[in-house]
Amino acid sequence: MLSLAVADAAFWAAAMTLHARCQAVSRRTANAAYCAWMLAFNLQVLLAFIAAGLLFPATPPVPKLLAAVNRRLLPTFLVANLLTGAVNGAMDTIHVGTLTAWASMVGYLSVVCVVGLALDTVLSPQSVRAHSGTKAD
Repeated sequence: MLSLAVADAAFWAAAMTLHARCQAVSRRTANAAYCAWMLAFNLQVLLAFIAAGLLFPATPPVPKLLAAVNRRLLPTFLVANLLTGAVNGAMDTIHVGTLTAWASMVGYLSVVCVVGLALDTVLSPQSVRAHSGTKAD
């Protein structure tokens, strides 16, 4: 964990130095400052998870939605991407009002959550065995 923390500090120093002395961070161009920043940020998140695991070894049960999305991450991600395209194609998202933006986000997240749960239910081993006619061991 110490070596990970040292690497994280080095990437933060590199990101700040590159941003100040070379070129500002730019996600669009994915320049060196952006890459160092992303490495530093993601290492910091990883360190936080490791620290939480060490401080709280008895983890609480995982909520059903989180477990379902974790098991069916790729199809849920693909549905979310398609839905993002549909929303962006259906409205001018930059110029909508606050109420419309909130309503579209609530609808979007609701659909993604329901799809994640539905995919997990349909693709679960018990469901597949029930539809194929085989019995569980």
